[in-house]
Amino acid sequence: MESYALLRLIVFPLATLGLFALGISLGARILLSPKKQEELKNAHWTLQNRAFWNVHLYGSFLRLFSNFLMGVVIVYLVSGHEIEFTLPAIIALLVIGMLVTVPPFSSFRNRVRRRWERIDLNPYRGRIFLSLLFFLPLLFLIVAVPTIPREISLASVLFAGLTLAFLIGWQAWGGVWLSRKLGTLIPAPENWKQLVDETAKEMGVDPLPRVFVANTAMLNAFAYPTGHAVFFTRPVLETLPKEQIRALAEHELGHLQEGTGSHLLRVSQPLIYFPILCLNPLASHFDFPVALFISLGGFFLASRLYARFLRKAEFEADTAGPDEDSSSADLAEALTRLHQENLIPAVLPRGGSKSHPDLYDRLLALGVTPDYERPPAPMPALMAMFAFAWILICGILLIALEIAIWWFWA
Repeated sequence: MESYALLRLIVFPLATLGLFALGISLGARILLSPKKQEELKNAHWTLQNRAFWNVHLYGSFLRLFSNFLMGVVIVYLVSGHEIEFTLPAIIALLVIGMLVTVPPFSSFRNRVRRRWERIDLNPYRGRIFLSLLFFLPLLFLIVAVPTIPREISLASVLFAGLTLAFLIGWQAWGGVWLSRKLGTLIPAPENWKQLVDETAKEMGVDPLPRVFVANTAMLNAFAYPTGHAVFFTRPVLETLPKEQIRALAEHELGHLQEGTGSHLLRVSQPLIYFPILCLNPLASHFDFPVALFISLGGFFLASRLYARFLRKAEFEADTAGPDEDSSSADLAEALTRLHQENLIPAVLPRGGSKSHPDLYDRLLALGVTPDYERPPAPMPALMAMFAFAWILICGILLIALEIAIWWFWA
């Protein structure tokens, strides 16, 4: 009987992962059929990116649903025939599911990039940097949530406080410090450092910022106001003209010139997770669904308010350059190139949690009229329905597999 249980424990997670990979492949073939690919081959880049983003949304929803399905399957196998949705178990399984579903999803993204002749760099280059900067604190949060004591006590308050202190420290400079120690973030070459310094002097930025290069495949640039630093990814420095890099530098230096209040708000960004940290204590006073609703509701409200601040800051930084007319044209070209190469649509689906305004709106705000009409946004609701339909099919197939294994073993 032990071998029967072990067989099921091995077969079912692998079957779930295999069904996820199959769902990604089938979804890509349906949403990007050969006929559709031929139509998009010579289409405007905004239409290509929108088509890709629809598949990206489908894959993201499918990952989320597959992770949940994986959790249900393993909890079912471990607990016999009674599914116990314990918070620590489900969260742990979701993390495992997130990790094991990365390869097929990344493989699909890279095939699309090559098909549409986007800049094709090693997709895993800089993965450590991105993981340290963004995903490690999220993983820490996921582990911390179920660990906080359920009773509202000094211990639960201290635990939540220490968790937020760690996340704030990481946000302030911890992730950058560790990335530098691991060599995934290096000081910029002298010629690019000199370019940023000259731009900073023209803009009156004092003291001069630190400038770093992130060894990652995306085209991007970003600022760290709390560390008074500016970052460029390596492909930006290797592929964009000097004028566009200067325009991106002006934008990022504009973030460094934000007021003290804005800098404090940025470094305190992890406070939006406070409602999530209250989930366990809330569950001791309310039914778990009610506690989950309050916790997630508070988190989404805080996220929307913070995202509104970020979008406003982006518009202001776009016009921070000393020579607004010339830098606006260069910045418009640079932003367009970043969206084009990173396969980001010019118009994203509506939602209050977007950290950046749509490219189309940013170009208009810069006084640049795009040479194309406002494209339609991707369709997240429809992609979610497609993903959910596949998960229902997966559930039926897994039930059939359970019956088949039981019949064979019997």
